Amino acid sequence: MDTVLFVEVIEHLKNIDEARSGLKVLHSKLKIGGKLVVATPNFGGFMGKTMDTLYGIFQKNAYQSEHQLKFSLESLKRLCQEVGFEYVQSKIPSGADMVCLFRKV
Repeated sequence: MDTVLFVEVIEHLKNIDEARSGLKVLHSKLKIGGKLVVATPNFGGFMGKTMDTLYGIFQKNAYQSEHQLKFSLESLKRLCQEVGFEYVQSKIPSGADMVCLFRKV
């Protein structure tokens, strides 16, 4: 495969081990130089934390129970690099979400 889109998924996995396992599977499916795009809430920034709080108020516990994992840009980069991806770039358009590009090395 050339590219995998992993959009609004990783935060719903049960725990960090499941996220690591999932990323390893994606890594195994991509060809060398293949791209992985990960989109997830940005819990490392003010807006991500604010949205988490607001959802907790307006949808009692819905957001917190759905999102098992909370990544900052740095923690997502570390996890992806741990399984063999190279960080390329990221965009944090609203501050609440981040879209990150990784490449299989």
